[in-house]
Amino acid sequence: MLPIRDHNPSERTPFVTYALIAINVVVFVWQYGVLHDVSSSNLFLYDYAFWPILFNGGEGYTGFFTHMFLHGGIMHLAGNMLFLWIFGDNMEDEMGHVPFLLFYILSGLAAAYIQYMFEPLSRIPMVGASGAIAGVMGGLSVNVPQSAHRHFHLFHHLLSHPSDPIVHRAGCVDGVAGVQRLGQ
Repeated sequence: MLPIRDHNPSERTPFVTYALIAINVVVFVWQYGVLHDVSSSNLFLYDYAFWPILFNGGEGYTGFFTHMFLHGGIMHLAGNMLFLWIFGDNMEDEMGHVPFLLFYILSGLAAAYIQYMFEPLSRIPMVGASGAIAGVMGGLSVNVPQSAHRHFHLFHHLLSHPSDPIVHRAGCVDGVAGVQRLGQ
């Protein structure tokens, strides 16, 4: 399911949402655009991703916070920022700028802590804003249950319309037919 847009006009400009998106994009460009060699990129991840095994050993406290601004690739970043764009403005409008920022950060920290609780010896780094954004979506469903969002259900479409012209070769979306289906 991919959110396309919402039908909940915000009363205030979502400055915090815009800033969070900008920070994530700038960090991503730095991570993948500026750090050209693998060694520098790995060192960057070692320093700023959340490593449960390091945290378990009394290290890696920086990554407990900074992991939510790193992403594993362009699609990871694009997906998270799409969800933040669609859902963040409504939650920020509901809560206010500073409380929203605190809620976002606490949600990201809670996600890292829950990951740590389930796998304290994991050697796999945790990166991404998914935990913080999941908190925003959960908060929105509790605080604004009447919020309306339009979604595109790709897998439902693939399974229920296998011969439809929207789907061709490996499930790619066919231009015009795909755009026409987005609103359904």
